[in-house]
Amino acid sequence: MNQTYEELVAAVLNLPLHKSVGIELIDSNDPARGVTVVTDENNVNLYEVLHGGIVPLLLDVAAYLAAAELFEPGTNAVTASNSVSLLRPLPIGKRIKVTANVDRLGRNALFVTARGECDGQIVATGQIVKAVVTIEQLEAGDNGFMG
Repeated sequence: MNQTYEELVAAVLNLPLHKSVGIELIDSNDPARGVTVVTDENNVNLYEVLHGGIVPLLLDVAAYLAAAELFEPGTNAVTASNSVSLLRPLPIGKRIKVTANVDRLGRNALFVTARGECDGQIVATGQIVKAVVTIEQLEAGDNGFMG
């Protein structure tokens, strides 16, 4: 099933995990600009700072939204690998804004750089590789990757 960019964005934002973490668009008129989350009781660890496992998720979502505009009809992308650096903790009540840029688009992969910022400081960076797959592969569960 081919989806428009707007349908892909809506599907991503409506995933239960993304909703529970509090992921929102930085700019609803331009989803490729990235995502934002306010740290709260749903996404912090025992020390009341943003849970370290949430950060790769945020970078991955921003990377997907930046890349999704580039999908050819009949294709999509799944995460093949990521490398994330956590640079600063974010206490409860802080907002992280995560942006991403597609560095290179190959025939079978997209290479994306993402970064999270809070109060003018970089708090996380990441490199994400998205494998380009066909919709048929996704529907058959035959993409070789988790998601």
